[in-house]
Amino acid sequence: MQGSGETSVTLPEQRSAVGYRCNSLGTVRPLRRPADAHEKQAVFSDMAGAFIKQKMERSQHKCSKCWHPKNRCICQKCSPLNFTVDVRFTMYLHYTEFLTASDDAKLMQLGAPDLTEILIYGKEGDDERLEHLVQENPSSTFLLYPSPEAITVEEFLSRWQGQQKFSADCMQKQASQPQLHLVVLDGTWRRTRMMLRHLTRHLKLPIPHIKLSPTTLSVYSRTQAQPDRICTVEAVALLLQEMGEDAGTCRSLISLVELNNQALANYVPKGGKKRVEREDSEVSAEAAPEVKTSLSLGGGD
Repeated sequence: MQGSGETSVTLPEQRSAVGYRCNSLGTVRPLRRPADAHEKQAVFSDMAGAFIKQKMERSQHKCSKCWHPKNRCICQKCSPLNFTVDVRFTMYLHYTEFLTASDDAKLMQLGAPDLTEILIYGKEGDDERLEHLVQENPSSTFLLYPSPEAITVEEFLSRWQGQQKFSADCMQKQASQPQLHLVVLDGTWRRTRMMLRHLTRHLKLPIPHIKLSPTTLSVYSRTQAQPDRICTVEAVALLLQEMGEDAGTCRSLISLVELNNQALANYVPKGGKKRVEREDSEVSAEAAPEVKTSLSLGGGD
C-alpha cells in the first residue's frame, strides 16, 4: 500500500514490469521486491536511468567537464599533464556520482583528457562500452580495487614485466608494446563493492585487480579518517608513482583534487554560509546519500 503523499509513476524507458511510486521529495521506489535476478537488474536499470535523466535535467547550469556551475568552472585552471607511463584510464562511476561537483574521478578528464574515458554504472550502453574496451586487449587491462584476490603493485609490475618482457624502465612508452589499460571504480565503499559484483558476476570481465597500501591521510574534501581510505585520483596518482611516473606529474594530479576542494569550499548558496557542496541529495533514486569513500585500498571495510 502506498504511503501518504506517494503517487504511482512510470519511469522513462521502463524495462521492468514492477510498478514504482514517488513521494513528495522525488524519491522513487519499486512497489514490490523484484522476483528474480533478471527482474532485479531491470529495476536497477529503470531507477538508475531515471536518476541520470533527472540529474541531467537539473544540471543544465553546470560545466560538462568539471561538473561545477558554469560561473565557477575550474577547467581554465587545469592543464593536460604529460605522462611518461603509457597508460589510458577508464573511470567507472556509480550513477549517483554523475554530474556531482564533489566527485573527484571526473578530474581525470581534466588532467588526462586524451587518455581518459568516463563510463557510468547504470547508464545505458556504458557496460557494453566497457566490455569492448577490455576485450580490445584483455592482457593489458587491470582494475584498481582492493578485492581479496587483488595483487600488490610489486606483483603487478612483476607480472606485467613478465608478460611484455620489458627492461627496468618497462612502463615507459614504447611503440612496440601494448598500452596499459587501467579501470578504476568510483563511488562509496559500499557502492563500489556492488559495482565489483556486477563486473564479475554479470559482465564476467576477466580483469586482474591491483591494491595499494597508502600511509598518508587523504586530501579529499569528504575527509577520510583512515590512511587506507583515499580518493580515486589519489589512488591513481599513487599507482602511477609506483609504476615510475614522474613525481611532479603525480603531484599535479593531487593538486587537481585540492583545486576541486577549493571550488567547493568557496560555494556560497543564496542566503547561506559557505559549505562543501553535497549534491547527492539533489535527486534521490536511493535512500540517504553516504559520505564518499572512493577506495579502501587496504582491502578491508
